Amino acid sequence: MKNLKLESKFIKLRGAKMHNLKNIDLDIPKNKLVVITGLSGSGKSSLAFDTLYAEGQRRYIESLSSYARQFLGKLNKPKVDSIIGISPAIAIEQKVNNSNPRSTVGTSSEIYDYLKLLYARIGRTFSPVSNSEVKKDSIDSVLEKIKKFNIDDKFLILSPKKIDKQSSTKQVLSTIKDQGFARIKINGEVKRIDDIKEIDHNDFYIVVDRSVYKDDTDYIEKLYKTYTSIGYQCLKISVKQKTNIEKVKKFMENNVSVFTGHSGVGKSSMMNALDSNLNLKTSEISKQNDQGQHTTTFAEMFDFNNGAKVIDSPGIKGFGLIDIEKNEIGGYFVEIAKLSTHCKFNNCLHLNEPNCAVKSALEANDISESRYVNYLSILNDDENNFR
Repeated sequence: MKNLKLESKFIKLRGAKMHNLKNIDLDIPKNKLVVITGLSGSGKSSLAFDTLYAEGQRRYIESLSSYARQFLGKLNKPKVDSIIGISPAIAIEQKVNNSNPRSTVGTSSEIYDYLKLLYARIGRTFSPVSNSEVKKDSIDSVLEKIKKFNIDDKFLILSPKKIDKQSSTKQVLSTIKDQGFARIKINGEVKRIDDIKEIDHNDFYIVVDRSVYKDDTDYIEKLYKTYTSIGYQCLKISVKQKTNIEKVKKFMENNVSVFTGHSGVGKSSMMNALDSNLNLKTSEISKQNDQGQHTTTFAEMFDFNNGAKVIDSPGIKGFGLIDIEKNEIGGYFVEIAKLSTHCKFNNCLHLNEPNCAVKSALEANDISESRYVNYLSILNDDENNFR
């Protein structure tokens, strides 16, 4: 059976008797500008305001909840047999006090403010140049964009930078380099900061990272190789697939261990996998951001049957280094500490010093760039709030 959409193209008024209206029948077309004109006293206002507008308002108020209606009062039904197809209505007085030439129906009725709010909240902006939607990117939206790449596609992660009038090119580039960045993109070309003397533009892009798209298994393998190559013992663990759980138990036997990391990485889930009797609180992966959720609120130590003592800790956002000088930070990075003995200066911070063995190893890809960036982020942060 065909579904028919019944929608009147007219406001159908029958038997209007308000004031001096004499049982008028009228069909008013919708989506048209309609003018009611005539002699004074012929009932124009009685038709427009006291009949059409009054019935539109009355029906709108009747559609509200009983709680809302008690604040609006009750409107009397106009003297009319029937009105079909009328919508909620607004009315603007014939004489307005505002003489602003820019006044419109929207500003006079104050509906303009609500329209601005509506467009700001649910509106979508499209570029007239590219026809693409203009929107603010988030970490999740960037990741979704990257996931659409083909395997082995190369891409850059860039951050816009603008040189203000108070800063010089040399000063800005030096600051960027001290923050651990080695390249910028200007005029569509990626250049090393060391090779740039002057730039003729006030804005450019900092190359945050250069990468090749791989699936998650390749990324995990890269991390695994990075840390095992400098001497760390690493295990690939999966609570869901019960991978290497027994090896973790053996590793912690007769030792005190701490499980630490960001909220939602699975610390409590790992604890439950090691001992099902613990039954610690866990949550499902958040559907909103595809990440784990915060459940642990305080640190607690548990005793295991194999003599292990394990501390489950709340998620962390950062960490502080206490009583450690900046020239000592490199000693906590195994690969940097090993190379530091070959630097020209004993107090080398591995930034721009000449004959720096760490920088030379970085250029030769003998040490991980991500590890060096982590070192710089700690080195360059506030002394009382290392992150």
